[in-house]
Amino acid sequence: MNLNILALSLLFGLILLCGVEAAAQNSNFSISLALGAGNSGFSQDNQNKDGLKRIFYPTGGLQVQKRINAKWAINIYPNVGLSGIRRMLDNPIGNITEVRSTSAFLNLGIHPKYYLRKSVYLSLGPEISYLLWNNASTYAGDDRQSNIRETELFNRTNLLVSSAVGIVKKIGESRKDAPLQIDAWWFLEFRAKYGVTNILNGDFFGASLSSTISSFEIVTGISFASKK
Repeated sequence: MNLNILALSLLFGLILLCGVEAAAQNSNFSISLALGAGNSGFSQDNQNKDGLKRIFYPTGGLQVQKRINAKWAINIYPNVGLSGIRRMLDNPIGNITEVRSTSAFLNLGIHPKYYLRKSVYLSLGPEISYLLWNNASTYAGDDRQSNIRETELFNRTNLLVSSAVGIVKKIGESRKDAPLQIDAWWFLEFRAKYGVTNILNGDFFGASLSSTISSFEIVTGISFASKK
């Protein structure tokens, strides 16, 4: 199945799940808002890595979770983030001292989640990443000299494997007489992502050059879960 069609199908399923579960006020259903920061880069084979640096970026997303039992849950996580590389030039080209390649992605992760304890969990699963844009930039010190859109050089849809380790803590709950019985939970999560597919467009770079996404993120947020 084409990855674009699969991504759209998963997004439609997510919207449908949210509607059904919210209407039913399912006691095993929760929605979370996550914000954080990440460090990411492109891993390339057979490339001179001297002067290469990863980039830092903000990230955010919405987590939708369906609890299966006391130990297991399914977590669906649409999120946005960046990836890219910076190269500091040992021998500047004119006044150019640094070049950057920066990409923005819309991602959709699907994770089986296992609770080691009530407040500690692990998760692992596939993540589909859709490229929104890529910019190539040059810098003279901190001053940007050029910025060129190069999205067509990259594959739009890519597959990653992602994992997470997190902790949760209850911070609030509804009044006993409230029509909707909801608990509020704070969570902190460390996430790692690694690309499975080549992000480079073979029509431009050929089959011999390969590059994948590699990211680490720390996110925190609030979950709202219907009470048991």
